[in-house]
Amino acid sequence: MGSNMNRQLLTIAVVLFTCASARAELIITSIFDGAGGTPRGIELFVAATGSFEDWTVDLEFNNNTDPLADEFGVGHVFDSTIYNEGDFIYVTGTPADSILTATSSAIIDAPTLNIINGDDRVRISNVAGDVIDQYGVSGQDGTGEAWEYTGSFAYRNDNTSPTGAFEVGDWTIAPVNSLIANGNGALQDRLGSFVAVPEPSTLILFGLAGLGLGLKRRRA
Repeated sequence: MGSNMNRQLLTIAVVLFTCASARAELIITSIFDGAGGTPRGIELFVAATGSFEDWTVDLEFNNNTDPLADEFGVGHVFDSTIYNEGDFIYVTGTPADSILTATSSAIIDAPTLNIINGDDRVRISNVAGDVIDQYGVSGQDGTGEAWEYTGSFAYRNDNTSPTGAFEVGDWTIAPVNSLIANGNGALQDRLGSFVAVPEPSTLILFGLAGLGLGLKRRRA
């Protein structure tokens, strides 16, 4: 019984660690096209402390709609700055906007993000060229689509993790032009509020504890 239980504990530890370790280190948590075009950019959540040197923010505009072509271009390249787990980074074409400057998070001035609007696509790629996270459907003009954020914003749902592909169900998307109609208050309330999936060590501990409790009850 003891050796069998140990094998089961080892199996669940490996499974949990494998799943949890796939967690992205940098996550797109919001994309916004504010009232009057400000603020405009993306919010990133740092899931693991470190530098993202030579990682890129890539942009695909609404006139690039060939579904068979990769038409993303580099909009920003990260430097060697080290960010801490739990930080929110704003990569924006409007760095002086009061909503962003009111936070203690890092603000990166990226002028190219000032020309994205609610039908453009954005993604994060690492130094190896792997797509880490993406907002919007590649090769699709977002106008009229479920993911459009013109004069609006989208915010990643808590406890969701990117897979490298865009999943519209992972996002809460405010109505088109809602910020233009009502001001940027709703966006301000959401920025910096994302809650991430627990870190791998936490998942493993909970999993092992749960398995141990289950085995204890079976033996009883």
